[in-house]
Amino acid sequence: MFLDTYQLSSLVAQVQYRNVYLLWDHAGAIADALTNIWDGVELVEGQPQRQILRSEDVQIETGLKTSTITLNRPASIDQFVGKLKQTFDVWGKGMELDEASRVSSRAVYVKNFDSLGAANKELLELGLVPWPSGKVFDQPENGEKNSFDLTYRFEDDKSFSTLRIHTEKVALELKLNREFDPEDKIQRTRTAHRIVVDFDRGVLGKVSYRDFRVEDWFKGFQHLLRRDIDKVFGKRK
Repeated sequence: MFLDTYQLSSLVAQVQYRNVYLLWDHAGAIADALTNIWDGVELVEGQPQRQILRSEDVQIETGLKTSTITLNRPASIDQFVGKLKQTFDVWGKGMELDEASRVSSRAVYVKNFDSLGAANKELLELGLVPWPSGKVFDQPENGEKNSFDLTYRFEDDKSFSTLRIHTEKVALELKLNREFDPEDKIQRTRTAHRIVVDFDRGVLGKVSYRDFRVEDWFKGFQHLLRRDIDKVFGKRK
């Protein structure tokens, strides 16, 4: 299975609907209910048309037309399905939602490497695109920073699925307090090199909010990804 060597980095769940001005009246109750679901979240933005709750592990945004949950570094999707369902229920009750215009989820998986070159090498070995065998555009074909960013999109009248794969170098700059952390003892920059797999799937058109089953949605979301990803990213002969 392609994803067996990858780690889930983030999960985003989103629901869109008509403008619900009732949010202005129930914003406080909705935010309070969400704090009882997600441990450690605090209000970082509170306006009538939008409230954002955040902790190290999750961000929840409730809005007039769109509401979103973003999980950072979840151990698994299954671990949070119960809380995701509770959150959808709070939105549905607090804003009296009968219908959604779109429901979608996005999962990002990563695999880390010692260098960008090593990540590029593994990505190119999948044989997803033809690669030049000689120098092009005055640059070597095997340069350390070379890569490609490939996106597949599959869509019909009812749903869409987007699958993207690319490599990236991520650098984290540390802000040090020189009084307590002398520069010569702490590494100021931490760097990660990785392959990123990004899967986004959604339902298009009108969705009955009351009939929507969050548990079934995420079960199907994972099943489809794991069932079909090898058809896309399986190594070419």
